Amino acid sequence: MKIVSLYWGYMPGGIGKYGLLFNQAVEKSELSVRHVCIRSNNWITDFDTLQQLNASEIIINSRKDFSWIKNLKNMLELERPEFIITHGFNAHFVIFFISKLLLFKPQILVTYHGRYFASSPLKKPLELPFNIFTEWYIGKFSKSTAAVSEFSKNYLLGKGVKSNRVIVIHNGIDQYNANSDNSNLLRKSWPVEENAIVLGVIARLDVIKGINYLLDAFSELVQHQDNLFLVIVGNGPEEGALKRQVHSLEIDHSVLFVGYKSEVYDYLKAFDIFLLPSLAENHSISLLEAMQMGKTIVATDVGGNTESVRDRQEALIIPSADSKAIVCAVDELLADSTLCETLALGAKKRFLAEFTVERMVNKTANWLSSLG
Repeated sequence: MKIVSLYWGYMPGGIGKYGLLFNQAVEKSELSVRHVCIRSNNWITDFDTLQQLNASEIIINSRKDFSWIKNLKNMLELERPEFIITHGFNAHFVIFFISKLLLFKPQILVTYHGRYFASSPLKKPLELPFNIFTEWYIGKFSKSTAAVSEFSKNYLLGKGVKSNRVIVIHNGIDQYNANSDNSNLLRKSWPVEENAIVLGVIARLDVIKGINYLLDAFSELVQHQDNLFLVIVGNGPEEGALKRQVHSLEIDHSVLFVGYKSEVYDYLKAFDIFLLPSLAENHSISLLEAMQMGKTIVATDVGGNTESVRDRQEALIIPSADSKAIVCAVDELLADSTLCETLALGAKKRFLAEFTVERMVNKTANWLSSLG
């Protein structure tokens, strides 16, 4: 059987990494897949992953350029896949529209990574219609949907999607097997003293990631905690605003933006504490990466975070949008090295038991094979 896996854009982040794992699952299920990405050269794009997927690309000038309709229709008519799987809100709409033009009727599959949250005030009006459409599309057209967390599945069930058409497949990631360790070199390249405590976050720089609350917390922490340093790994639409916030808080000397990194493990090894201050998550891959590395973790009580880590077993779980809670959590960890060690060991153990790539790939392969 053939599957076409469709993406609208391919930004760095969780869905991009998901594409690689989905590709492994398709290979394991002995199906054939063709990845197709509709994108503009003006968009932030994870080119490395697209290349690894050997994706076919349909290039458009802007969102107002509808040349993709003809190109995608011709590609699908030639390929004639039994299944089309869509990842993300725009891809759902593309297939809803294009399926009316096709001379054959493929079955629709969906991976559901959670609700759409606007990345800027200008896009805020899109949130409600995007989410309403996605929920309707999944309920009416999808033969089967893979949700990345129980939280995501329960949300869809609450919107009327039938339970037997949604399966939960948690994200999984490859186990870290480095040929070299550059974390010490990284730390030496940063403007920090050897005994500094490095806090770190790895995220798309988007409003929904709550990094502005982390910066407010950090500005308070450095007033009573010596030798703290914050490293922010990632890029995105909020980067400029966050850098301005750092400057206004007068913490420029203690905060470093390093941009997007396709390989994050050296950074994680260089962190003493990993923070995930998100306002919403479904099943964070950055959180899994921190668990795998056995990091001491602080994460917000949103979405599927507590399906990954449990309070005081693998992490300290705090309310979202609460800078004071971040301050209290970091203060507690800095005062209790035994707690740090307990949480780090617990995170590593839980990762190995529940969230390896083998576990995810096997579940996804079994799901795909059951659909034939």
